[in-house]
Amino acid sequence: PRGKMTRSPLWKTSAIAKGGIAVSVDAGKTWKPVITGMGDNSPATSIVMDTASAVGERTLYAAVYNKGVYKSTNDGQSWKLCNNGIDSNIAAFEITLASDGSLYLLTCPVPKFMNGEKGSAFYTGAVYKSTDGAASWEKLQVTANDLLFPSGLTFDPGDPNTLYLGCWADISLGDLIGLAVAKASGGDERIH
Repeated sequence: PRGKMTRSPLWKTSAIAKGGIAVSVDAGKTWKPVITGMGDNSPATSIVMDTASAVGERTLYAAVYNKGVYKSTNDGQSWKLCNNGIDSNIAAFEITLASDGSLYLLTCPVPKFMNGEKGSAFYTGAVYKSTDGAASWEKLQVTANDLLFPSGLTFDPGDPNTLYLGCWADISLGDLIGLAVAKASGGDERIH
């Protein structure tokens, strides 16, 4: 999901946001929703499994675009929201589990919709780290001005402290909040 999908204040509501997690036990022939604790209004964009967790009780982490991070400790049969330390932007896009057990979360830039109205204010994207299994998150300082448009993260397999972060160099305000809204609030501009 990117700007054009979040330009309406309704993008987080159950009327628009549909999705969740599903599991297949027959190589993808059939699928069963496993959304207890998250609901069917949870567009999941990324999921990782802790391979050190026990078979039959796998620990899973999911990025849900309109809600934040969910964790399951029972093979996805139930989920718990784990947003402690994540700021108001809960447009969780990608979650990565490094080989040392650290979790990294990317959030996307999205409009703020002050008082539920369209406008030029927006949340920047962010990178978060958790070292306690998503019980808490710390926002990482990636740029001097906190303006960030992350799109992917991975780590060096030989050194989990070495991260590689892919980002957009800039974005058009019109792409993020809508061209008509940008023009009405001062004009379209490149944000970088």
